[in-house]
Amino acid sequence: MKKLTIYIFLLSVFILLSCSAGNKKTAGQFKTVNDITDNMLCESCGNPLIKNISTIHIVQMENGDLHKYCSLNCLAKDWNKLKDTAEDVLVMDAKFKRFFHAKDAHYVIRDTFGRSKKQVTAYAYEDVEYARRFMKDFWGREIVFFNDAIRIINSPEE
Repeated sequence: MKKLTIYIFLLSVFILLSCSAGNKKTAGQFKTVNDITDNMLCESCGNPLIKNISTIHIVQMENGDLHKYCSLNCLAKDWNKLKDTAEDVLVMDAKFKRFFHAKDAHYVIRDTFGRSKKQVTAYAYEDVEYARRFMKDFWGREIVFFNDAIRIINSPEE
């Protein structure tokens, strides 16, 4: 009887652990725009991610936590806190609406002029040719990699 009780207890613990692990997404499970739900919000500005589908960034931390941002601008605000413990950063390809590693991204930097201040936007492309086309068609300033894009956004007066 004692063995049966221990067996049932261990089985229950195993089932509970497997159920809770199944609900937790990792950055690698984000593949396309279809993996973004209506209730996912940007951690910086609170806007729904689905509104800025072309510029979404997902940061997976070493402890498994995920941080979701609607744009590189929002991620850049928190980047100094995250960069030392970030394991992976995924970005949405602006052309094909699928996620890929931000370290491989070609960011097209554009200046947009708001009412009171200069703002910088960044669109990520996995393929440099698409980045060049976008830059030409939409007056992009330059094409840079992830770390340079963060630096430019954090100091837009350059």
